[in-house]
Amino acid sequence: MGAQYNLALAMYVLANSLLDELASHVPASRLIRLYRLWNDLVLRMAHGQQRDLQLGATALSGGADDLDAYQQIAQAKTGATFALAFGGTAILLTDDAATIATLTAVGESYGTLIQYGDDLRDAAQQPTHAATLPAVLRRLPHFADSSQQHLHAFWSYVLTTSVAAVQERLAEHPARMQTHIGALFAQVFEIPTRPPQ
Repeated sequence: MGAQYNLALAMYVLANSLLDELASHVPASRLIRLYRLWNDLVLRMAHGQQRDLQLGATALSGGADDLDAYQQIAQAKTGATFALAFGGTAILLTDDAATIATLTAVGESYGTLIQYGDDLRDAAQQPTHAATLPAVLRRLPHFADSSQQHLHAFWSYVLTTSVAAVQERLAEHPARMQTHIGALFAQVFEIPTRPPQ
């Protein structure tokens, strides 16, 4: 365990030091914004991971608060990871605050959906004490006897509404951005593409 902690710390320091390599390629003001986003979101990831470690399925009460807590953890862990990837890339490419904010939010949605999908896909291999999406849902009274089919219907609903929110968020941005992000979501989440109308 100690070796794993040391490796994680070393990888973080390495990743952080690689940001310094951008100094000769990126305006200083963008690099400062990137450092701020990096530190804010890495701290958020660590907080989400800590909450995940503390919240096991046995600690769940079976109420709606459990679903809220799970979502907050998913957004803080994987959501923040991809918010950094999308938003950090935007910072490197533009000074436009609206574009940066949109891509950061889209990245958070993307990462949160990744976490949900992984939890559903890996449900059979997850420890019974883990606070995963299936474990949280099965503790809710109206999901207690849910089959995989019901869980996947819930996933389909969450995916559809999340993608619609992303599309709405992107509506005021260039068509090329909308097309590429739409294609990424469609490919990763296996969303059927509609024929042109």
